Amino acid sequence: MNLKEEILSMQLSHPEWDLFTLVRWIYLKTCTIFTYDWKYFYGNDFQKKEIYDLTLDISHITVTDIICSTWARLFVDALHFLDIDARIVNDVPPHCYVLFELNGMTIVADATKGYDLSRVKVGCSTNGFKALHFSKDFLQKLDFSDEIIGYKQMLYTDEAIKRLKTDFLEDGYTNNQNSFEFANVDYKQIIFKIELLQTLINDTRKVKKFHDTDFYLSYLGRNLLTSQERYEILIQPYWRIEPYPDIINFLAVRDCMQKDIYILKCFDDKYRLERATHEDIDYYITNYHGKYEQLLLQYKKN
Repeated sequence: MNLKEEILSMQLSHPEWDLFTLVRWIYLKTCTIFTYDWKYFYGNDFQKKEIYDLTLDISHITVTDIICSTWARLFVDALHFLDIDARIVNDVPPHCYVLFELNGMTIVADATKGYDLSRVKVGCSTNGFKALHFSKDFLQKLDFSDEIIGYKQMLYTDEAIKRLKTDFLEDGYTNNQNSFEFANVDYKQIIFKIELLQTLINDTRKVKKFHDTDFYLSYLGRNLLTSQERYEILIQPYWRIEPYPDIINFLAVRDCMQKDIYILKCFDDKYRLERATHEDIDYYITNYHGKYEQLLLQYKKN
């Protein structure tokens, strides 16, 4: 991919855009191109250094799994191409982000720390593109730019989910959602919601790779499940074994008679939430060691 050519194309096709809007478009574009490289969490020192030191040419992007350092270098190169002075700032090591001046404002750009690489793919508001100091002018400019770019047509996804959450949790679905003093657990409701999550994850065309899909599943679960329901669901964080990219993530209902386990599993280069087969459970027990290993063994017996 040639990001430089795409920037030039956007300048020519949208001469009405000011520089702020173009920079915002570049930020959103990079978030759709790239996915966080989860291998950085598990690699040895040599592998981590190789991932951290990766540098990409904005005219010839060949890799799409990256971390903060690669993204920051590429974003700075894109800003320099527009004659905008920008620099990389080191945060708590080894994290880094970009700082630049535009329209009299100091702007922070950080696509990885606030999950924007995943959030943008599903249309959420961003966490990592903001003024260094609070500014109403910046917020108004950001809102306006997102509308003319077409990123925000009516609502960001997170605002739409908040409305859905209100309807979903208050329209007869649950009571005492913030209390752990429960008389009965409605497992049918929990299974219904897991199947809803399954539909939303499997039918979306916005996310395909593991890290983005895992984020979206977690995000939807936090918003569409009550605190009681989240308590009743056991979630095993993703694990991996050699060789890459063998990864797994599962969730299961604590005491449900149905005894279903759901895992994130790759089909045709897209991760989907599926009921685990006996072979999947055997594979997990054989190759992974987590806090729910005994639970899986018990499920296997049943």
